[in-house]
Amino acid sequence: MYDVHAFHSVGTPHTRTVRHKQKEKIMKIKITLKIKLFFFLIVGFQNLGIACHCGYYEPVFCRIANEGHNIIRAVVSDSIISSVMEVKIIENINKEISTDTILIYGQDGWSCGESLNQFSLNDTLILAVVEWEINGQEFWYLEGFCGIHFLRYENGNVMGQITDSLIIQPLQIFKDNLFSCLDMEVPIEDIKNLENQLSVFPNPIQNTFQISITQNQINGYEIYNSNGQRIKHRVFYQKINNVHVKSEGFINGVYYIRITTSKGVLTKKVLKI
Repeated sequence: MYDVHAFHSVGTPHTRTVRHKQKEKIMKIKITLKIKLFFFLIVGFQNLGIACHCGYYEPVFCRIANEGHNIIRAVVSDSIISSVMEVKIIENINKEISTDTILIYGQDGWSCGESLNQFSLNDTLILAVVEWEINGQEFWYLEGFCGIHFLRYENGNVMGQITDSLIIQPLQIFKDNLFSCLDMEVPIEDIKNLENQLSVFPNPIQNTFQISITQNQINGYEIYNSNGQRIKHRVFYQKINNVHVKSEGFINGVYYIRITTSKGVLTKKVLKI
C-alpha cells in the first residue's frame, strides 16, 4: 500500500521545485535584510548619533515625526517576512517617493525598527519612514524603538495619538496641519496654553454654539464633517475673541472645527445632537 501522508509530504516534482524557489527567495531576502540593517546600525546610527536604547518611548506621533521623514499614506499589499512588508503608496503627503510600491523594514529581533506584526494585509496607514541607500540600493525603514512612527487611516480619518489631546482627525485637516505637526518640538507648553484658552460650547452643540478664546484672537474657522468634507468656513479681518456659529441644517453626528488663532491652529471635536 502507498503511504498517503508520505506521498503528500513529498509532492510532485513541480510542487517541490516551487517550494524550493519560494524558500530560496525568502532566504535571500532575509540575508539581504540582515546585511542592510547591519550597515544601517553601524554606519547610519554612528553618523546621526542615534542610539538603540531609549530612556523614554515617545507615544505622540507629532512629537516623534520630523521633516527628515517621508510621510506617506499607504496600504499594506504584501508581507514577506515579519520584519519586512510591502506597501503600495496611495499618497505622498510631504515629499515625493518616485515609485508606487516600496519595501519597508522594521524590527527583526535585533534592529530598532517598528514591529510589523501588528499590521495586516490591506491595512491603510500613515507612515513616517526614512530612506537609506546601502551599496547603491535604496530601502525604507520604519523606526519605532523610541516612539510611534505610524497612524491608522479609516473612513477619511487619521487615527492614533496624533498630538497629546488629538486621537482622530480628518485627513485633510491632518495634511493642512502637517507643517506644525512636524515642528512640534516648538514649545508644547504654548500649545497646551492655547488649548486651555480656547473653548467651544455647548458641546454637544444644538442650533448654535460659541467659539471663544480668552487672550489671543480668532482669525477664522472651518467646520468639517466626519468624512473630511468642509461644510462651513469664515475668515475674520478684525480682532475678535468670541464667535457665534449657526449649526442649523447640520445632521446629527461628529464634526471637527479647525480654528485659526493669532498663535496657531487647533482642532476641536464636537457632537451635534
